Amino acid sequence: AFLQNGYVNGHDSSSSSDEDDSDEDEFDESDNMISRSGKLEVLAKILPLWKRQGHRVLIFCQWTKMLSLIERCVTIQGWKFGRLDGKTNIASRQRLVDSFNNDETYFGMLLTTRTGGVGLNLTGANRIILYDPDWNPQTDAQARERAWRFGQKKEVTVYRLITAGAIEERIYHRQIFKNAISSAVL
Repeated sequence: AFLQNGYVNGHDSSSSSDEDDSDEDEFDESDNMISRSGKLEVLAKILPLWKRQGHRVLIFCQWTKMLSLIERCVTIQGWKFGRLDGKTNIASRQRLVDSFNNDETYFGMLLTTRTGGVGLNLTGANRIILYDPDWNPQTDAQARERAWRFGQKKEVTVYRLITAGAIEERIYHRQIFKNAISSAVL
């Protein structure tokens, strides 16, 4: 997986779990899960750093199952994250957004790209992670602009996590191509 322009090599490894201690099981399970995913390894390294630095983060992902895995990892760390996906009650979405923007105890928000990427003002965050690319570059553009809006007082930085040598890399290259065609036409 790579983070912006720097590469991070993922590797498979396993760890045994101790059946006598449920907290240890939870830690080992999370550690094992992280070690099997280059992208989760990147998150495991940068999120604690951002937390210490006082940043707040939005993590956009295409799939709710992946959001659930990320949610398990951040919950084990004890970080307060909100979650907004297609199953989130429409009436409670704005309340969740307002809570995130106004409550500094929230470290981040987990969102699906299509649900959380449109029409929301999430100026409480200043770090955005696009966990996986969408075939439509405008979907990713909408997501990354949720925090970069009027009312934002901090500099916003966007990170894309893309697995090198996988379909994600091809999707990202296709996004670049589509954006170039769009720019040429306009």
